[in-house]
Amino acid sequence: MARKNWEAFLSKIQSPQACASRKFSKPYILSFEVDSQGLMLFGCEHSKNEKAPQFREIEILLKKFVQIHGREHVMLFLENLLPPVEGSKKQMINRYGETGLIAYLGRHLDIDMTCPEPSPRQILSYVKKQKGIRKDDVELWIRLNGLSSKLSRTELAKEQGPLIERIRRAQDPFLKGTTLNDVGSLINLARDRYLCEAMLKRLDEGKCVFGVYGANHVIAMEDALRMFLEKKRTSTKRQKSPGSRPSRRHTGGVVTP
Repeated sequence: MARKNWEAFLSKIQSPQACASRKFSKPYILSFEVDSQGLMLFGCEHSKNEKAPQFREIEILLKKFVQIHGREHVMLFLENLLPPVEGSKKQMINRYGETGLIAYLGRHLDIDMTCPEPSPRQILSYVKKQKGIRKDDVELWIRLNGLSSKLSRTELAKEQGPLIERIRRAQDPFLKGTTLNDVGSLINLARDRYLCEAMLKRLDEGKCVFGVYGANHVIAMEDALRMFLEKKRTSTKRQKSPGSRPSRRHTGGVVTP
């Protein structure tokens, strides 16, 4: 299989606007296994509450994933940042949420970790190439997004709630209706393309990938990852002898091909 033309797979990634009408529950767990190679993405509800059930579930799934595939074959994918591991597991969750837990477990289980995140320049380069998008629209979206986030954390949040909500909806990447909605959707799409390409490259190298991301990102990348691994499954079957054993699947009650 020709694997270097990533665009064939990246084109399958869905934008937030395309995913908006999809109904799903959280956590949304995506799991594939082709021969001895596995992929598991845990789509979470972001939280820093160490008592949230998802943290225990993430830890159980990761340890089982490592037990099946071997830590030397696993690559952990973290969202947003690769934080320094300082303090207890509880402290890491309170500071960094799911990313803190994965960093803590990765360090203590001695597993390789990565945090591929596109730079603002890379995201804007992709967005500005899309038809109908002007540079001014992109700059306005960035300003409104920052303003909405800042206002929601101030004392004005209650007093100016309706205004803040109007600003949020005007640039909400999951809504349609304004150019700014479209810009926000493209910005998120650009980020998911970057994340997915990084995963595809690791899978192409033979690594087993375990990652924790917001559920919407997992859903957006699902079709691209499914297509890649299904092609790999087909390619592997062609290379096997008729008497070879079928690939093992680790489902755990999750979404599987």
